[in-house]
Amino acid sequence: MTNPERPPGRTPLPEQAPADRSIPRAALPGQAPAPADRGPVPSDRPAGGTRTGIGSGTGTAVDPTAPSPSSAPAPAVPGPAAPADPLPPRATATPAPPTPAPETAGPTPAAAPPATDEGPAVAAPLPAPPPTPSRRLRVARAGCWVLGAALLAGAAAAGWERRAPAVPAAEAQYRRAAALWREEPVDGLFPPELIGQGAGPGGADRRWIRTAVAPDGPCTPLGPVWTAALAPAGCTRLLRASYTDTTRSSTVSVGLVFTPAEPATLAALAPRLETEAPPPAAYGVPDARRASWAVSVLPDAPVVVYAVSAFADGRTVDRPRPAASAMSAGDTSPAGQAGLGHEARAVADRLERALRRTVAEPPTTRTDPAPPLAPVPGGDR
Repeated sequence: MTNPERPPGRTPLPEQAPADRSIPRAALPGQAPAPADRGPVPSDRPAGGTRTGIGSGTGTAVDPTAPSPSSAPAPAVPGPAAPADPLPPRATATPAPPTPAPETAGPTPAAAPPATDEGPAVAAPLPAPPPTPSRRLRVARAGCWVLGAALLAGAAAAGWERRAPAVPAAEAQYRRAAALWREEPVDGLFPPELIGQGAGPGGADRRWIRTAVAPDGPCTPLGPVWTAALAPAGCTRLLRASYTDTTRSSTVSVGLVFTPAEPATLAALAPRLETEAPPPAAYGVPDARRASWAVSVLPDAPVVVYAVSAFADGRTVDRPRPAASAMSAGDTSPAGQAGLGHEARAVADRLERALRRTVAEPPTTRTDPAPPLAPVPGGDR
């Protein structure tokens, strides 16, 4: 059979190996590219075989003794181009040698999955890092904690206050009265004027004006008898002042003894001070001029109130009389006849009422200064 592509009479070409239809490998990094065409492959068939030359019209037998055309080197003739493969070549990825990853402070990334024949390797997505709260969120959380702690503390304090026993009003007034000597102005303890309607003998009206105020101090000016009598109760402070009636016929020396004692102690002390003890030493009145006296131990305040009356003209009295005795109808003593028992009792009662009124009223701030100390006839004791 005649080959239409080659003219007759040409030297037959040696038998060529079929073209390599394999897909060339893609060169990997670091490797040399594979040769695209390896050329003709020499035939390794024995020389005595019968072969048919390419390009001859008829099948001609080849002489085995004649030199074979294939033994002589023939120039390589490129074969016909292989038809284009309709499918794209598959890239076979060879796994690269592991490369040491650089040391980082963050989390170690996940290893990439191995390459497969299905296509190029696709790295798996890394897990998302935990969300970091913003500064505003942290501040809001801290504020919630502080608010919650404050609410819990307030609830605990309110519960403790509800469980704590309430202080009775009478006890609160008693404690407040104990501090009046340093907190209350002088006018609240010794009013400038005392009014006694029907306080005199026969129901006569009386009015007394404050004439002097002594500096506060200890209870030693009261004398040794009173100092010993007050020992069970104690003495915090002694306040003294003097009054005179509008007719200037009598003078009354008064005093407030503040003690730290409890009500029960003062109640036990009241009989001795009110009926058994002699008159205390009076501010501005010598002992020989004392005519009558009155004592009141307050049950609702740790205070002892006393008043000592005398003649304003300086007359002396042999034996002073208690106010209760001098006020009796049959008393014929100079103090009883002059109504000095009524004077002592009425002034002591007015001071006691003023003190109770001051304790009951809410505390007020007063700016009026204390009246100046006025000289008292007879000097100070």
